[in-house]
Amino acid sequence: AVLLAGCVGQAGPTGPPAGSAPAATTAAAPAAATGPDLVTAAYLRYWDAVRAAHRAGDPAAGGLAAVAADPELGRVRATVARNRAQQLSVRGEVRHEPAPPVVSGGTATIEDCYDITGWNPVDLRTGDPVGTVEAGGTGRYRVRWALRGSGESWKVVDQEALGGC
Repeated sequence: AVLLAGCVGQAGPTGPPAGSAPAATTAAAPAAATGPDLVTAAYLRYWDAVRAAHRAGDPAAGGLAAVAADPELGRVRATVARNRAQQLSVRGEVRHEPAPPVVSGGTATIEDCYDITGWNPVDLRTGDPVGTVEAGGTGRYRVRWALRGSGESWKVVDQEALGGC
């Protein structure tokens, strides 16, 4: 079995909630971004870094520390390291449907129902797909993410699994 759940605790791999059309994983902050827009952009950059670390099989990927802090940073790194030890990587697309974040001073939360059905394990040596059975059943997970920061500098610091979407 492939261990992907470390990025989101008990929920499964890292990802967002269901609703309308899923957002692209990458998002740049708008020119006149507000606090909530900056938090959402930071959250999606976190996902970009998670996907890049998994793709490379590199738990020390430099981009992770720029977008995450402990305990979440440690969880992601541990998951990537476990997968690498098993000669596995996770590649593909993660679809997001984040709700507007709640920002209070230097903390924020954002709920996302993410879909990882297109984010699949591959053998690091060959790049070939690896068959898995998903314990969650749907590949869609609702998670509340906690962020710390201010201005354009927000980092994902924790997450709470809320169940399926």
